[in-house]
Amino acid sequence: VRTRLSEGNVNDRTKSEVNNLPERKGCQDKNRGIEPKILIEPFIQAKRYIEIYCFNGIPKIYVDIHIEGDLKICTYNKDFSYSDLVLKDEDKEFMCKINADKILKQTVDLSKKLAECFKFVRSDWILFEDNLYFEELTFTPYSGFSQFDKKWNKKLGNWIGI
Repeated sequence: VRTRLSEGNVNDRTKSEVNNLPERKGCQDKNRGIEPKILIEPFIQAKRYIEIYCFNGIPKIYVDIHIEGDLKICTYNKDFSYSDLVLKDEDKEFMCKINADKILKQTVDLSKKLAECFKFVRSDWILFEDNLYFEELTFTPYSGFSQFDKKWNKKLGNWIGI
């Protein structure tokens, strides 16, 4: 279910009506007025989640999350070399090195097509029953709450180029 409550389509409302819609604690303001939907993702037993971080249409950071068995997270640079980027402090213990495979490379190619019009976007993918499925485009990953070290903050900011 989406993070905001609403009554009808946001496009049918004035800005003041949208601003007065009820909200839930900890929700993102950008989701205000979105009609609630039931999503099936919680019912899918995916083997992998793949996140591709694209800057100015170019995939530059790839995150491969394996959840079958023990949780393993690997981050790659755009040349598929290992990256030292850690997304969240609590994930440090799950970081590992896994060789990039055909699925990851295919996901990067598809993400490049989806991201060509954006300064920044993360494209998310699911590997389910050996089939790759597009999940979503995310413009504020982790709701903007992930904290990176100074090196990565500067690097990511430079890639956006604002």
